[in-house]
Amino acid sequence: MVNYRARGFLFFSNTEFMNFGCIFNQMKHFLFQITGRITLRV
Repeated sequence: MVNYRARGFLFFSNTEFMNFGCIFNQMKHFLFQITGRITLRV
């Protein structure tokens, strides 16, 4: 039972880390778009 809980916690933390990576990539893409528009305007 404890092993199952530990495995579930590890899986949950891993998925949370992956979600954070996806959000970080989206933010990076968004920032690149904003900077690209600013450079195009200038």
